[in-house]
Amino acid sequence: MDIKVLGIDLGKAVRSHAGLDKAGAVVFRKRLQRHRLLDFLIPLPPCLVAMEACGGVHHIGRFCLEKGHEPRLMSPLYFRPYVKVYKNDDRDAEAIAEAATRPTVSFVAIKSEEQLDLQALHRVRTPCAGAPRVGQDALDQPGSRLLDGTRHSGWHWAPRFPKGTCQTGCRGRFRSFHANAPACD
Repeated sequence: MDIKVLGIDLGKAVRSHAGLDKAGAVVFRKRLQRHRLLDFLIPLPPCLVAMEACGGVHHIGRFCLEKGHEPRLMSPLYFRPYVKVYKNDDRDAEAIAEAATRPTVSFVAIKSEEQLDLQALHRVRTPCAGAPRVGQDALDQPGSRLLDGTRHSGWHWAPRFPKGTCQTGCRGRFRSFHANAPACD
């Protein structure tokens, strides 16, 4: 199996992979669970690894650089035209791989941990000082926004945060904002 370009569609739980050879033909398709992606990339011979620029992708990009791969991160706007027929994760992975070979596509630079830390600091601090958003409902109070923002800002370190406030143990602290919410065990 001679993979020159590997396109990865980064889903929440499952990652879809599509490998292209020199001619651009699909020679490899595979789905992997989220936590098995890095183990999959280790034995792979150096190739171009293309991914959609999103939440935890900078961590994966730095890992690819360490292992000798050439990571390319791109905006979804660039690979959407290459999706064939109906959209699904496997076809997205193929489209990402195909778009990465085009000379006119611009790519996103991989950010260092320091850059991501500074970006996370700004994203967490900004909502604390701001006024409520337009269209805000009763359950979307500042405590929930802060918790969701904190969970989201940790993606570049590659952990997986549980969804909901009870799993993080914070609902009791924000009880006044969640009057109808059950108490934590």
